[in-house]
Amino acid sequence: MISDKIKQEMKDLEEIINKVFCVEIISDVRKRDYVYGRMVFSNIMRDRGHRLELIGGFLNKDHSTITYYTSTLSHLYDQDPILMSKYLECKKCFNDGREPGVYMTTENSMKNKLIQLQADLDSALLDKQRLLAEQEKVKRLNKIIKIINFNTPTGQEDDVEKKIQRMFNLI
Repeated sequence: MISDKIKQEMKDLEEIINKVFCVEIISDVRKRDYVYGRMVFSNIMRDRGHRLELIGGFLNKDHSTITYYTSTLSHLYDQDPILMSKYLECKKCFNDGREPGVYMTTENSMKNKLIQLQADLDSALLDKQRLLAEQEKVKRLNKIIKIINFNTPTGQEDDVEKKIQRMFNLI
């Protein structure tokens, strides 16, 4: 017998997932977003410690389907970043007890979020440029680095460094 608290918890999560994925996860539709929604539901409920049979009963699915959902979803994140962002949105909304998208309902908050995202993008672009410049420096010395790495026994790094410094008259 399922408790009223667990039923309500599952209904709340179902509502969130239905809004985020624009689907009805309880339906028998086998389109991608519907299946992904059921996978996200199963993972979040499983993370909360609910049994496979209980989750399957709510979704009208067999426990083996829920096992498949929970084992497959983590592999899909790598291939589908949109799925990952939807999963994180559902999980955050569920854990915070809020509706999806509520955090950006005003024009002002959307402007602030856009400004923050633009600043993050600018920072990432600067980091990328810096890393590319560093990569060019390292690329020039890559053969030398490989020779030193191959011929330097573990624990002898300090000795090799001193020899290189002497070679360039740095000490």
